[in-house]
Amino acid sequence: MKELYFRIVTALTLPKEDDGYSTETVVVTALLILVGIAAVAGIRAYVDTQIASFGG
Repeated sequence: MKELYFRIVTALTLPKEDDGYSTETVVVTALLILVGIAAVAGIRAYVDTQIASFGG
């Protein structure tokens, strides 16, 4: 996980050739993906709880 943070920070801070994507677009896209993952995890936890409640 530490390597992922390092790559993100490096990508945002070091100059690079223009790939056509703005930094803001990349950050917003990453945040939207994280929100989606969190939503799926929350829904799954809720469904698992509901299923477990039927089991007794």
